[in-house]
Amino acid sequence: MKLKFIFILIAVSGFCLLFAADDMFNTSVSIDWANGILKITATTDLDLDNYPFPKARAKAEKVLYDNMPSLFIDALMDVPIDSYYTVREKLKDELERENLLQALSHIASKGKKLGSFVTDDFKYLKTNYVYPFYGEDGILSLLVMHDEPMPLRNELGFHATRKFSGVVIFAKGRYPVWGDKQKNESLIQRAFFPKIYDADMNIVLKKEMCDPHILRKWGIVAYSTSNSESQFGPRIGSFPLRIIAHGVYGKNNTDIIISREAAGQLLSLAENRALLTQGRILVIID
Repeated sequence: MKLKFIFILIAVSGFCLLFAADDMFNTSVSIDWANGILKITATTDLDLDNYPFPKARAKAEKVLYDNMPSLFIDALMDVPIDSYYTVREKLKDELERENLLQALSHIASKGKKLGSFVTDDFKYLKTNYVYPFYGEDGILSLLVMHDEPMPLRNELGFHATRKFSGVVIFAKGRYPVWGDKQKNESLIQRAFFPKIYDADMNIVLKKEMCDPHILRKWGIVAYSTSNSESQFGPRIGSFPLRIIAHGVYGKNNTDIIISREAAGQLLSLAENRALLTQGRILVIID
């Protein structure tokens, strides 16, 4: 089986991750972070020299179907999981390797075929597959390992706050990189599981503090490049706390720094701590 062969190759090669597609494929990958979808468009030749058109197309369809799991894994390799690991780097971690391989082997077979078509010159077949981030068979579904969320910090003292329906973090542009003198500023990068810190580098929110069912439903945050919030009404509600990012942190520049004031507004009230654990956060990003 193709997928088993891939995983055996990983093990015996010391995780020199050789997932690149053969010359027979031309693959393009796009990620829709707002809707949580990985899309793969794969193109292969139609062997019209040896087969009539219907059979050549059927053979090309089967080749793409058989190889889509390996193309899926290759597409994920450089996607950040969090501030320190991409999928590629996580697979090199001996403690994490087995669980992640099991997750990938399950998810790789769950792609949804959107359709296929022959190019105008009748030389190639293109097929589109999508893999959702969320849901029972989503990419995140088996990357969430905890069963019970850790408690959030209860910020003591007086904080001018009220009950909010969600959080909107404006994070467009470049921000100071905290904790790394080699970097001056950076764009905030997307990840499956970013963390949020306050300006004193106290943790405000991380994956393990969120309800695991919610993480599988829609992740820890939603990302959007649009200033319009209408698409995310079910997530952030009608009265979100709107704040501006103060900085970025982590090797992959994915973690968001917010002000101490904003952290106090969120962590000093039980209802606001609850909305954090429910991932009711929208990050507006470049």
